[in-house]
Amino acid sequence: MKIFFKVLIITALLSNLAFAKGGFEYGFQIPIGMSIGIDRFILNKDSSTVGQSNYNSKLKQNSKKSYIGLDSGILIHLGYNFKFKKNMSLSLLFETGYFHDTFASYSKNKGSASIKDFNCYIFESMVFGIYPKFNWNKFSFGIAGGIKVPLYARVKDSVSDYQNSKITQNIEIIKANQLKNVFKVPIIPYLKFSVDYLIYSDKKLNLFLGGYVGYDFGIYLKTPKFNDSDLRKVIKQNISSFDLGFQIGIKII
Repeated sequence: MKIFFKVLIITALLSNLAFAKGGFEYGFQIPIGMSIGIDRFILNKDSSTVGQSNYNSKLKQNSKKSYIGLDSGILIHLGYNFKFKKNMSLSLLFETGYFHDTFASYSKNKGSASIKDFNCYIFESMVFGIYPKFNWNKFSFGIAGGIKVPLYARVKDSVSDYQNSKITQNIEIIKANQLKNVFKVPIIPYLKFSVDYLIYSDKKLNLFLGGYVGYDFGIYLKTPKFNDSDLRKVIKQNISSFDLGFQIGIKII
């Protein structure tokens, strides 16, 4: 019975889309905001109980706290706008473009409380996703999902000594053909929720301003950056980020 009702609902939605008026929609969008890095160590399920006890005691020594980085890009949207009423429509869009992501974290230095160790993964990626949006009056509510494929990455390790006003920094460039040697699967799945407000409109051109909240799902390192060499064999390191920002864009219907 539940399956019957699900089929009935899907059929009704498809029927509404089939008979709805509309037209092609395309445009571009510039998001800019902050990303809050999340760096986690995860114990393998097949590890021994000895590994578990050692891991619990040494996790505090290696744990990293979230830090803020830059989140920005240029996105292109192509698709179709289904118009139901004068002030109500549904946009089904393909999303692609370029994105800059920062996964940043830090840990306190064991030698001094005034010293912090910063770790930052910076990705320059191509985006491929789906972006349906519900348009009502001057508002648009969207949910996007897809993948980011890194073209290259930078790993920035730095030590900040606040007491002596000294910063030591090292930057490593990871090229496209080297990404698979550093990350298990060099692809970043993402999910994004957005709300936009129409600030200018004529017959064809719409200019909007809005905000977004998103999450870049974890990408695993092949070799975890864990101080204990024995535990390094039985743990995984996962980096991800929570994103929050503004976006401005143009759409043409």
